[in-house]
Amino acid sequence: KPIINSINLEGDGTRFKKLAPIMAKYGIPAIALCIGPDGMAKTPAQKVETAELLYKSGKKYGLRPEHFIFDVLTFTLATGEEEFRDAGKNTLDGIKLVKERFPTSFTTLGLSNISFGLVPQARRALNSVFLYHAVQNGLDSAIVNAREITPYTEIDEKEKKIVEDLIFNRNPNALSELITYFENVTKDSASKTKKETKP
Repeated sequence: KPIINSINLEGDGTRFKKLAPIMAKYGIPAIALCIGPDGMAKTPAQKVETAELLYKSGKKYGLRPEHFIFDVLTFTLATGEEEFRDAGKNTLDGIKLVKERFPTSFTTLGLSNISFGLVPQARRALNSVFLYHAVQNGLDSAIVNAREITPYTEIDEKEKKIVEDLIFNRNPNALSELITYFENVTKDSASKTKKETKP
């Protein structure tokens, strides 16, 4: 069955109004981005409220909860901006609230948004740990490169702690500690590669 990517209620909701009748007619689900008339939902409360608004708007067209694959949105933790320090926690809490409110709906995430702007090794670790916690909170699916995910149980304990400190905003220096750690890891692996490739 095809999936529409995507619907939202941005602006006057024109896109939603055009696609909702097609969803109802053919029984097609859609990725429903938690974007309302006031923009992207950032806090857990905004995320579930926007999901509720999407659902109520869809009911007028005969849509049911199972038509919705809610993307509660996540934002990068790489900026260090105060507004986004809790972006990881907010996404995880948002997934949980949406699943509690709509148990027969589905959830998804553009997972790698959480790590945008970091070096590849840091992105891999952050994406992997974040995916684990998202699934624990009710995530049903993710848009992600599966080859770049490491199983949670295989992640180094030190890396895990550094990454989880950032995701859960456990200390004000979490981002700088993560950046420093993975810069050193990158340098170490680069020097090892040079040694191995010497004739």
